[in-house]
Amino acid sequence: MYIQAAADLEWKDPPTGYYLGDVKEKILWTDEETGALVTLMKFGPGPLDKRHRHPKANQWDFWIKGKLKEGDRPVEDASGQLGYVPKGDIHGGTQIVEECLVLFHWDGPRDPEVIEE
Repeated sequence: MYIQAAADLEWKDPPTGYYLGDVKEKILWTDEETGALVTLMKFGPGPLDKRHRHPKANQWDFWIKGKLKEGDRPVEDASGQLGYVPKGDIHGGTQIVEECLVLFHWDGPRDPEVIEE
């Protein structure tokens, strides 16, 4: 069994290269063998990320709170939503409208590849 109290961890800067805005994370769990990890992330208002993909990992994200806008879709309250992005699928280009708190799980190294458009 593994238990990690998020309150015991400090907010840190995530890896750079595809995040554009005010982003902080708490790494809750990592698997050194596979590169899998679970993070709690906090996104401030504004552009979040560049279009990208994770070629080595599926991505799960559970939106605890916040509002966002993706592409031409209307602003949505993402609170309570679960998202899944299959390994290699292009995603991103999100606009954060109201501070978001999100729990992420990658089942392998998150190592993003930015998509130049």
